[in-house]
Amino acid sequence: LRSTIGITVPHANDVAVDLAVFLPGGVTGADVTGLTPVMIIKASQHTDDGHGAPYDELTIGAGLNWADQAAGTLTADLSHVVLANAGLFWYRLDVIDGSGDRTTAIDGFLRVEPV
Repeated sequence: LRSTIGITVPHANDVAVDLAVFLPGGVTGADVTGLTPVMIIKASQHTDDGHGAPYDELTIGAGLNWADQAAGTLTADLSHVVLANAGLFWYRLDVIDGSGDRTTAIDGFLRVEPV
C-alpha cells in the first residue's frame, strides 16, 4: 500500500491536492471503502506526531474529502493557514480500519515555496 510522493505547493495559498492510495506496484487504486484517512503534516519525517510547529492533522470533513473510496482517491484541501510558513516539511496519509489499526498509505516531503 505505501507510496512515497513529494508535494510542492505555493506558500500562503489555498491549494487542493489530489491523492491516490495504490495497491503494491503503484498502478491500481486500492479499494479503501470503510477505512478512515488521516493526513498529518509535520516539521520533518522524524518529528513525533503532535510535537513542534508546524503540526496539522486533516480528517474527512476537516481538510480531506473522498473522491472515490473504491478507487482510493481523495482530495486534501490545504488552506493558507496550513501553508502559512514556507519551507520543507513532511506529510503522511494514514488509513485506519474499524479496529483502530493504522497503515501509512502515502508519505513524502511537502515543499511550501515562497511566491
